[in-house]
Amino acid sequence: RFRLLQHFDRLEGEVLIRVRACGLNFQDLMVRQGVIDSLPKTPFILGFECAGEVEQVGEGVEKFKVGDRVVALPEYRAWAELVTVPQQFVYPLPDDLSFLDAAALT
Repeated sequence: RFRLLQHFDRLEGEVLIRVRACGLNFQDLMVRQGVIDSLPKTPFILGFECAGEVEQVGEGVEKFKVGDRVVALPEYRAWAELVTVPQQFVYPLPDDLSFLDAAALT
């Protein structure tokens, strides 16, 4: 089942990221197989790391601005087109590092 989200109302302290690359790691596989004790309530989107561009910043976010290249560690949802991440889990991405390489390094 798919659900389209048009806007993000609750962005206080969060960064909205347009995902350009995401990783697949062992934890994703463990969650998919259901062997993690603290599974999120379904439905949910897998993905624990991503790289992309800042689309929007919430109130209180000062380290990032729209258009910044970033790498992020959301608890889940990195496999989505857009993901909101608390600012403390978002990091600047150097210009000489590709989105793909950044997602693989996290």
